[in-house]
Amino acid sequence: LENSTSLPTNYSTHSGGIFNGERPLQSDVALLLAQIMIVQIVVRLIRVGFMKMKQPNVISEVVGGIILGPSVLGNISGFSDLFFPSDRLSTLQVIGEIGLLLYMFIIGLELDTTTIVRNAPTSLVISVCGIVLPFAFGSGISFFLHAFLSDKDTEIELIFIVFVGVAMSITAFPVLVRILADLNIVHSVVGVTAISAAAVEDIFSWCILATLTAIVTAGNTMNVLYIFLSLLAWGIFLLLPLRWAFMKMLERGGSIWGGYFASTFDLGGTPSEFLTFLAMLLCVLSAFFTDIIGIHAMFGAFLAGLTIPRKDDFSYKIIARIEDLVHTLFLPLYFAFSGLRTNVGLLNDAMCWVGVLLVIIAASAGKIIGAAGASRFTGRFTFRESLCIGVLMNTKGLVELIVLNIGLDFGILNTKLFTVMVIMAILTTLATSPLAQWVCPQIQQEGGLDQWNNSDDFKNWEDLLIDLDKIDHGRDTFEDNMEVEYILSTKKYQSFRKK
Repeated sequence: LENSTSLPTNYSTHSGGIFNGERPLQSDVALLLAQIMIVQIVVRLIRVGFMKMKQPNVISEVVGGIILGPSVLGNISGFSDLFFPSDRLSTLQVIGEIGLLLYMFIIGLELDTTTIVRNAPTSLVISVCGIVLPFAFGSGISFFLHAFLSDKDTEIELIFIVFVGVAMSITAFPVLVRILADLNIVHSVVGVTAISAAAVEDIFSWCILATLTAIVTAGNTMNVLYIFLSLLAWGIFLLLPLRWAFMKMLERGGSIWGGYFASTFDLGGTPSEFLTFLAMLLCVLSAFFTDIIGIHAMFGAFLAGLTIPRKDDFSYKIIARIEDLVHTLFLPLYFAFSGLRTNVGLLNDAMCWVGVLLVIIAASAGKIIGAAGASRFTGRFTFRESLCIGVLMNTKGLVELIVLNIGLDFGILNTKLFTVMVIMAILTTLATSPLAQWVCPQIQQEGGLDQWNNSDDFKNWEDLLIDLDKIDHGRDTFEDNMEVEYILSTKKYQSFRKK
């Protein structure tokens, strides 16, 4: 304890300055700031090209990291040693991990459980088929991957087989939403169905991944049981009594502690600083708890997001406060770090590229056939619409990279396999948008509320509510339109109708 306040000898928070003969990147703070600037600038430059192709930001972030890593610029003599030395990347990784926690918190805040419940029968069928088939395909090719791309002196383990299956069956829910928004089909029946099914898939996938991390970190079978009992107890505590307490604070507002909890929730209002503090404290506390019991901290952040109530748009306004900072500063660092860990140069023989091809075919075929077949089986969609849902569900991107990083951190994957999987995630995500437009171009004409927002008929909020009131009697037509359903259920709309 007597040395607990001292910094490690190899860590320097600041230097004496260049005028005292110090090197510009000698201190860890200066190096970190330089790394952040380089990552941000490179990612922004790459994003210009990908934006024109309507590709999600995560692609430019990972590709930027790959360019900065050993695959491209790392081959230049002295570049990596100067800007990204392997023994001084830990700070960048930690900040990226914080960005991941905040991002998972936002995902929990955004997850619309009512939409999932409303579309439960269709979503459940599509999500189960969209998981089972690619999981089976992935588990099958795991033997090839282990034999030719993994460490040959070790026997294949069940954990490796299951992990590869999970990695193949992932659908990146947030990236999918971004692609749907770019295609202007978020509010179409196809778009809402894909979103609902992807949300259910995400829940299943995170549960399986939590199981894998628990098994890897646990020393014995009993420890796995203890981990899950602890996680179950924590989840019940968050989603029942703690959520109820949050609801009471929002309901009573200024009557508690002399108005300390008071916040404005009228049009354009923001939550009080103290309520925001409580929400962020819950995120950190939950992440800390799941980390110390042996589950990845991001699961705790996700549970914290689910705990925050949506009353008076509280969760959405918390998102508005932190979203730009997370997406602009923190999250690019996490995915750029993933790119820095990717070394395409390791794929130096034919079997490696056969592995890449097999992984892409297994992941894409399993997901598209499973999700499209299930969609067609429900009888709600034409062949082209079903195929479009299958293509959309094949979006990997962000969530896939999170899973792969966990696999690399826990030693399930080696760097070569990690690189193969990253290439698969990038290529399948790149193909999603153009394939969806080619398979079913007519769904972009459905548009939903987007076409009303761009219309001259709606000069203000009241005009929008009037027109929504006109179609309220036929709301069955809009049963799959999340935004219309949401506005029709708001207190502002109900109050306007009474007037």
